[in-house]
Amino acid sequence: MTQLTILEASRVSGKSVKTIYRHIANGKISCILNRDNVKVIDLSELTRVYELKPSSNEKVITPTMPSHENNDSLSLRQQLALSQESAHNLKLLLDEKDKRIELLTYSLQTKTTQVASRLWIYLIMAVIITALAVNLAWFIPNLQVKI
Repeated sequence: MTQLTILEASRVSGKSVKTIYRHIANGKISCILNRDNVKVIDLSELTRVYELKPSSNEKVITPTMPSHENNDSLSLRQQLALSQESAHNLKLLLDEKDKRIELLTYSLQTKTTQVASRLWIYLIMAVIITALAVNLAWFIPNLQVKI
């Protein structure tokens, strides 16, 4: 039987670690403590609860822990899992950053367009005011005031 740590079970099932712990707490998933007092879940248990089915073109990689491995290799395996999780989280952050940059760029383009349209309105108003001022300046000297 293949036994997975909570983190490995989370990756295999596509559920969050928090969800796995919640399902353990309410009895939906059973787990045991291995010889290192680490909670592990049988792969068959995950398959039963989450109805896991590998796609036809996807290899199923199930982590195994031979009984002769010592604590150092367990630590390396945990470090590898944490590094992979960190890399995944960094990718998510980069995707979020790209979305925000795209939104800011769109917002800036929209504001630039609005400012440009306002400048055209101000320019047209200035031309009209200038034309009125010229007409008024021409009209005032010709104005004859009768007293």
